[in-house]
Amino acid sequence: YIVNPVIRAGVEVDLKGAIIIFDEAHNMEDIAREAGSINLEEDTLFKLQNELEQMSVGQPMIYQPLCEVIEGLISWIGRKKDSLAKRDFQHYFSSWTGDKALRELEESNISRECFPILLECFTKAIRTSKEAEMEPDMPHLSGISVLTLEELFASLTYFFSRNGSHILDYHLGLQRSTKRGDSSGTWTHTFSLWCMNPSVVFKDLAELSLSTILTSGTLSPMNSFSSELGMQFGTSLEAPHVI
Repeated sequence: YIVNPVIRAGVEVDLKGAIIIFDEAHNMEDIAREAGSINLEEDTLFKLQNELEQMSVGQPMIYQPLCEVIEGLISWIGRKKDSLAKRDFQHYFSSWTGDKALRELEESNISRECFPILLECFTKAIRTSKEAEMEPDMPHLSGISVLTLEELFASLTYFFSRNGSHILDYHLGLQRSTKRGDSSGTWTHTFSLWCMNPSVVFKDLAELSLSTILTSGTLSPMNSFSSELGMQFGTSLEAPHVI
């Protein structure tokens, strides 16, 4: 929960000036990549779209831009789902990187130029929804919709961060598959934005904290581990033996 920005915000953990100690840090690369990634099934997007449409009636300046983004993602899935490459039995998948991924997102009403405005709308929507939870009669987004938006915008924020320098560290993907255990054979489509570089997330974590300490029995080779996380560690201690 320390690494994932959505969970960290949810439990109100402030890392500014903190000393963070991670044990079993050999998992850090995978954890950081996962924290910067998202997978959204089409059904989840439809539910979110429905709630945003309802909220847009009362507060269009906040919710309408977000609704258009989700509508854009749903429309994009609809256009792409029949042209995906077959990868396995009942599994189709295509992915895009770099400028191609950026162009695909632009088709979904998500561009580098408009993202700051969308981020502002998202921030207001989350704040408004959380305030409305204290007033039972006030309309607000459901908990699952709030979480979906938080996860989506966390990944997009990393994607566009540092003046777009992390765009090449991401894969945009669309999958078409049948749900495991579903005997009806119903297709499901999943929008994915995968972080391939753990340093995208870890750098932000390290810059927020006063000091970050990583410990594990299996961090060797240290040079490649440091390179993967995009950090030069000021102090490194490596035992020449295995316990």
